[in-house]
Amino acid sequence: MSALAATYGVLQPWWPKLSVGDRCVCVSGAGAGELNELTERAAAAADWQEVSTEFLKGKEPAAHFRQLRSAWWDPAEAEVYRALHSVDVRTIDETQLG
Repeated sequence: MSALAATYGVLQPWWPKLSVGDRCVCVSGAGAGELNELTERAAAAADWQEVSTEFLKGKEPAAHFRQLRSAWWDPAEAEVYRALHSVDVRTIDETQLG
């Protein structure tokens, strides 16, 4: 997550779009496992409360969620949860990259 945010600056431009209901797609040849895990957890949860109490119990998922919030200038946690429903993560291979 930190590489997408700090090293590549990929995540920061998304928030203005996501906060108004637009969608964003992360296409990566190296994968974006942490972001993908967060989007999958958000999609599987019934609501923010379930994400908060069940899915973010682990140290790593909670840290990734905090990193994402930080990259998006610390909106409310429930807003980040809603925004994750509008993020698609796609991993492609070398052939598809070409």
